[in-house]
Amino acid sequence: MKSREWHIKIEVKLLSLILLFSFWACYAKCQSFQDITLGPNDYILPITDLKIEEFIGNKKFTQTVVTRMEAQKAKFLAKECVKKRNTLIYRKLNNYILQYAGLEAQETKIVYINFFIPTKYDDPIRFNKGIPLVFGGGDRYFSLMINLKDETCFNFSVNSGY
Repeated sequence: MKSREWHIKIEVKLLSLILLFSFWACYAKCQSFQDITLGPNDYILPITDLKIEEFIGNKKFTQTVVTRMEAQKAKFLAKECVKKRNTLIYRKLNNYILQYAGLEAQETKIVYINFFIPTKYDDPIRFNKGIPLVFGGGDRYFSLMINLKDETCFNFSVNSGY
């Protein structure tokens, strides 16, 4: 009888440890994007200034509003995406200005993020107005898209050289 009680105590302790680690892993993953802050280099583009339409696959996406929380989540996922795809850009990610624009079709919301390192000639007021059209510039300019529903990154595109 004592060996059975001992076995049950071990099982309860193991189950408690497994639940504790599962909760911690979920908490770490679920809370991670909320630790991201939007700062002076983050611009959520208002829907009134832009009219963006994009076809992704066979779906037509139209512009929609991006909330601060969605921008935070998109920024977190974008950092992870850049880290995996281009370590040189990732090292200087804090130098970039980020612009966020939302796209939506049916139940899918995409956040388009434009990254660029401004020159001394750039007027900061325009960062809220629209996405600059830049030819060349290399890794000073790149963009990507984040699917908020399935947390995937796609259309990672770095501008060509000078």
